[in-house]
Amino acid sequence: MPERITAAALVCGVGPLDRPGAAAGMNVSHRWMLRFGQRFPWLARKVIGFSLHWAWDYENQVLPKALFKGLPTVDQEAVSRPEAKNMLLANWREAFHAGNRGMLWDGDLYARPWGFRLEEIPIAVHLWQGELDKIVPPSMGHYCASLISNCQAHFFPEEGHFSLPFRRMRDILAGITQ
Repeated sequence: MPERITAAALVCGVGPLDRPGAAAGMNVSHRWMLRFGQRFPWLARKVIGFSLHWAWDYENQVLPKALFKGLPTVDQEAVSRPEAKNMLLANWREAFHAGNRGMLWDGDLYARPWGFRLEEIPIAVHLWQGELDKIVPPSMGHYCASLISNCQAHFFPEEGHFSLPFRRMRDILAGITQ
């Protein structure tokens, strides 16, 4: 929709997964879920749906522990701040307000080919990526930046998946509103 969208921000965003090594550097559990979803989508929906439902029921115990597992120190510090933790919990509640179908649909979309090439994106894309990100590996950001023709990429060696948007949201928003 280039006639309606003039700019976009891609913040620690997942890139296409249909290329070799796309998930290199991603934490093991996310990599496993994506591969499982690509090979056995019907079974992945059941397993992940059950897991998400269980996590939703026990959000105050499960979600904070899940957020910390395997994260770099900068991300652990970012999500341990009360305002960040409350925002993430509110986001989690809203994501599952009507059940887990939306989250499962997101997983399906991530796991399949996108139907367009990154080179075809005509608008300005402001890409922001933390080099310490273990959820969406920096290799995805570098890959996307190399193919999107009108990409203004910002890579931060000292940031992770959560620390980057929490610390740099003003800069991110300023980039797409200018």
